[in-house]
Amino acid sequence: MRIAIVGAGVGGRSLWRFLELEGGYDVEIFDVKHHTACGISPCGWGVYTLDFLRMCDALEIPSSGSLRRTYTNLQVGEMDVPCLLSTFDKPEFLRQMCPDRNVSLDTPDISEYDLVVDATGVRRALLPPVRDDMKVRCRQERYMSTVNDLAIIPASPIGYAWMFPLGDGTVHIGQGWVDWSLTRPDETEKARDLAGVNGTRPECSCTSDIRVLTPAYCKPIAYGTTVGIGEAVGTVSPLCGAGVIPAIVSAMLLADNIDNPYRYEKILIYDFSFLNREVAILRKLMAGKRLNLIDLYVMHRNSHKFGIFYGWKDAIKTLKLVGGRLI
Repeated sequence: MRIAIVGAGVGGRSLWRFLELEGGYDVEIFDVKHHTACGISPCGWGVYTLDFLRMCDALEIPSSGSLRRTYTNLQVGEMDVPCLLSTFDKPEFLRQMCPDRNVSLDTPDISEYDLVVDATGVRRALLPPVRDDMKVRCRQERYMSTVNDLAIIPASPIGYAWMFPLGDGTVHIGQGWVDWSLTRPDETEKARDLAGVNGTRPECSCTSDIRVLTPAYCKPIAYGTTVGIGEAVGTVSPLCGAGVIPAIVSAMLLADNIDNPYRYEKILIYDFSFLNREVAILRKLMAGKRLNLIDLYVMHRNSHKFGIFYGWKDAIKTLKLVGGRLI
């Protein structure tokens, strides 16, 4: 089988790696040139440490090559929340999965392949558009800083700023808002204050969108000879924005079902169904509707799945910070 993977982010490169480990496939991977300092967007993020280690084992790459710093405490507003999160060197992680020399910047002729994989992220360049798509605009900036704390600053209207030290003398400061203007929200300024970088210029910056729909809302996932993975088919948590591990999981599922993309679609939708209620919660918040106890339970459960161990009281406080209310 001749396979073209279009998009060399986490999803695309992890699929390339899984198929290389399986062997027996003629796989090529393609990407476009990114005009950012790090060559990708964004350059740093946080992951649930245990899941990251499991994925490195599955990919047969050493976690020590990209894992930077592990945290057991997350500052959320004024609260201290237990966590098990790590920041990592994303460019190095991508190179470990699939060296840059294997990525072509040419435009593929998709008619020459038996299967084409849309790994283009939020662009979803090869699959039909998502009906009633929902996206959140984010901005990321990287600064020189020796800060060692991990922090999220929730805010109303729905959104938050974050501060993630990358472990190499730099810090990643970002913001994601449902209703976002070009001005910096106060919460982003607070993150800059925490990092001690106010008044300094960032080393680099970029903007990006995040799709906040799950696979159940992103059909078709398999379409003719094209099939999607990662954010192209909604594998990002709508509420916390976690997408690295879910992208790898989707690539693993496709690699296991590469001979039957329609079976893969059904399995993907089922396996990510635990996120479906997050879409409903986000829509309630956007409409100013009150949440119920089931919504709160889902927020509590899913945050634990991604390595943030909220207590019930802290979950309620966080909900209030983003403008939410309980029935």
